Amino acid sequence: MNDPMNPAAEVQPARLGAGAKAVMVCGGAVVTLALTALSSVLPQIEAALAHGPADKLLVKMLVSIIGLSMLIGAPLGGYLIDRIGMKRVLLVASLVYGVAGTAGFYLNSLPPLIASRLVMGSAGAAIATCSMTLINTRLAGNERARWMGMHVSVYMATGILVFPAAGYLGEFGWRWPFALYAIGFLLAAVVALGIHPAMHAPRARAVPVASAGAVGWFPIRFGVLAFIIGCMTYSTIIYAPFVIRDAGVTSPTQISLVMMGGTIGAAGLASTYSLVQRHLAMLPLFACSFALLALGSALTALAPHILGIAIGLTVYSFGLAWLVPNLMTSAAQRIDLAYQGRAVGLLKACQYIASPAAALLLEPVSQRFGPSGAILALTALATGTLALIGYRTLFGHTRAGLAYVPGR
Repeated sequence: MNDPMNPAAEVQPARLGAGAKAVMVCGGAVVTLALTALSSVLPQIEAALAHGPADKLLVKMLVSIIGLSMLIGAPLGGYLIDRIGMKRVLLVASLVYGVAGTAGFYLNSLPPLIASRLVMGSAGAAIATCSMTLINTRLAGNERARWMGMHVSVYMATGILVFPAAGYLGEFGWRWPFALYAIGFLLAAVVALGIHPAMHAPRARAVPVASAGAVGWFPIRFGVLAFIIGCMTYSTIIYAPFVIRDAGVTSPTQISLVMMGGTIGAAGLASTYSLVQRHLAMLPLFACSFALLALGSALTALAPHILGIAIGLTVYSFGLAWLVPNLMTSAAQRIDLAYQGRAVGLLKACQYIASPAAALLLEPVSQRFGPSGAILALTALATGTLALIGYRTLFGHTRAGLAYVPGR
């Protein structure tokens, strides 16, 4: 029976083929690959292609441009899903990802190489948006939560594998890590052969459902929460290495190992989301996550030794594990089916824009109080969000329509 208070309640579990399941689980991995594969060879690229100070800045943009490109690709992909259908978007985006991503094999100038990175990042964001939209529109209840947890788990685990793989390829020359982006062609083959043709057609439009706290069809509170999650996710990548350095660890390998330990645990924890979601509703799950984030960031910033920092980063990573699957499954239950693609695209865009925004806001804090001060600012953000969640849990969530039945 449809729930008039829940515009996505009519979703029923669907029979999905191997191709659709592969996209659902691995769609986010292309984003991790886009962000990390070139880091280890940036000095080699600088030596080969940079001819002055301006070119050295362009080399760094080969990584930083990805965030901007995802701001384009995520909402555009979500819009096109609702207009022309899932399979077409996935197929085109996968081919574009493969062609633009491997451009390092044949481009010898930084401006066109950066342009190719912009196109590749946009395609990757569109693929990730498709994979989450596929989960939200083709599954329901605990099955949706289970697959969303697996999606985030694989997304996190990919980051653990990419660094050593890209480093190994980089030993043969700066162009070789670009070969990793050929995975786009493999994904295109999976989509072409393994996803049902019915996904060519966009879903029929449903009648827009009014929702408390929404502008039009999109609940603004989810966009704000996605932005906060983006701040918590990407800021530690920027400032935690400097906190570790200040503790006396200067080896890049050792720094990566300290940061990687928590990520391994978080990837495993993310896969348990569906089990936890059976017993806890949306707001308590968010509260648990932000409590772990506040505790972990405080430990990281205040620990006098590297062991305490490692423990703090591990606790912090555990706090991140359930945030994205909880956000996406919660939004899926509050947004009409006709707008699921655009909703996922907008939520991902809010997360991506948080990366440069957080850096701009936290850098003055870091300059004055050190990198530990920037991490403590994250503690304040997590604590403030936790307090707001607690207030809504006690006084406001039933009127605002924010609660849902666990495991639904």
